[in-house]
Amino acid sequence: MLHKLTAGQIRGLALLLAAFLACAWVLSTASDVLAKPKKPKNNQSRARFVEGYKPPEHFTCKYVEKEKNKVVEAYMCKSGKAKPVRLGAILAEETEMRLPPDDSGWEYLAAPDQFQCKWEGGVSRETDTFRCEYEHRHEDGQKHSYKYRLSETTLSDPEDGSGAAWYPAHSNE
Repeated sequence: MLHKLTAGQIRGLALLLAAFLACAWVLSTASDVLAKPKKPKNNQSRARFVEGYKPPEHFTCKYVEKEKNKVVEAYMCKSGKAKPVRLGAILAEETEMRLPPDDSGWEYLAAPDQFQCKWEGGVSRETDTFRCEYEHRHEDGQKHSYKYRLSETTLSDPEDGSGAAWYPAHSNE
């Protein structure tokens, strides 16, 4: 049995539908503001550039959880108008700088939303000639600035077992 809806009921249903669609849109296009790298468990190695990679003089890396509806969960790095590249695609393990087995967790690592790196000059562009910096807040609410060498970036297995990831150093030269 069909009932005729009043104008008020139609407006109510339209508002309900609009609210539902707005929530669905917000959830599907949410930015990565709340995205954070997973907690590191087993820190393995420091970083070097992959063989043959020619780094730009400066670049910014931003943590991205999703991109174009695909899970990324990695730092994406960009310089100028160049296409962003995954940090894991330009860094490799420095086999001569393995970390001790007890080096784990957040003690020496950080998870800033983004960080910037700049080449300091010299004959070659290696990870130890790039100075990186970022700001983030500690539990006390204070904002802190950190500077470190890109070579201090650490490969670690996240606690959830989702696969090795690169983490910026939580240090200050």
